[in-house]
Amino acid sequence: MRRRRPARRCTSPPGVRIRPAVLVAAVLALSGLAWNLGGYALLEPDEGRNAEVMRELGQEAPWWLPQLNGLPYLDKPIVHFAAGALALRIFGTTEFAARLPSLVFTIGTLVLVAAFARRIAGPAAGWHAAILTAAAPLTLAYARTDIFDAALTCFATGAIVAFALGVAEAEDGRATGPWSLLGWGAVALGILTKGPIGLALPLLVALPWAAWRRRPGVVLDPAGMLLLLALVLPWVFAVSTAAPDFLRYVLFVETAQRMGSDVLGRTEPWWYFLPILAGAALPWTFVLLGALPDALRALRARRVDRWVVLGVLWILLPLLLFSISRSKRPQYMLPLVPPIAVLIALWWERRGARAGIRLGGGLAAVLGAALLLLAPHLTGWIATRPDVAIHIAPTARARFRPRAPEPTQPQT
Repeated sequence: MRRRRPARRCTSPPGVRIRPAVLVAAVLALSGLAWNLGGYALLEPDEGRNAEVMRELGQEAPWWLPQLNGLPYLDKPIVHFAAGALALRIFGTTEFAARLPSLVFTIGTLVLVAAFARRIAGPAAGWHAAILTAAAPLTLAYARTDIFDAALTCFATGAIVAFALGVAEAEDGRATGPWSLLGWGAVALGILTKGPIGLALPLLVALPWAAWRRRPGVVLDPAGMLLLLALVLPWVFAVSTAAPDFLRYVLFVETAQRMGSDVLGRTEPWWYFLPILAGAALPWTFVLLGALPDALRALRARRVDRWVVLGVLWILLPLLLFSISRSKRPQYMLPLVPPIAVLIALWWERRGARAGIRLGGGLAAVLGAALLLLAPHLTGWIATRPDVAIHIAPTARARFRPRAPEPTQPQT
């Protein structure tokens, strides 16, 4: 006679008590991102140029057409500039307003990382993943800089998370819901932030992972692709009407030449990003290396976790793409910080690595304090050299920090 299994009781999950140390770490991380955001001059050439495009977009240029000194500025699309133009209109032409969009997009990335880690590994993992992302040196640097990479990271993270959750629900036999549409919407915003890389970066990660899980249709959803076209094409058409050479410039100069030639003078060796990636998430990269033996043991035992595979692809495939590219800059590694944080949070949740938490948190506190103390010196150290500044029109610097009036000569 078969023994009957006891009926499973449906109980709501108990409330999760967040430790005070975690809350303190979260407050410190957010404080480090926002502290003294407008307390130093715009860094030339990038911040000054971008801030001037924002200023003109809000006052002298149509809202959909980035301009610099009255001429169409075709290097980057509209989203980051439009967000900055709105901030300048609300808070005035200040350094704080120019940098505010990067901070807001960074906070958006933290929310996405926290929600994703919470969904796959529990509430504590969500807190840990968000704090680890916020406390990474590269996050701290580019959340406080008026360039496009914080926005790109936010939209790429959102797209990968949406596609991954859609695939997971399809695997579990549930309706995928709006995940594909959300993923393609985020891809469209990424394209409208930094061009074709906004498409390549999330698909490079999500599509191979979905194919491995035998659910590529979740990513290659026709409705999602139509949504992307509906969001991107009207802006492309409008800009192409004002600047007929726009598509050729974007596809061949900004993309093909940037990837395959030395025209921008940013060529570095193939291993250029390896030390940058290691430093991008210090001290968490050391913690991630500490989890490597567990990962190898799981691989030998054929206990491969789908979320670990996603995190590894999220790091390695973009790293390969950027390493092949002839144009290399440190901020290209910013979108790889969220998967590092998610992998560590996942490992901590499943292995209970409290010693790793203490070690990583202690080193992060020391590093954060050092950055705060050295910030004024670092700002001067990385200021633009005169031989670079002469090629940039000084409009932004003049408008954001007006010169003191010269003394008038007494009349004779």
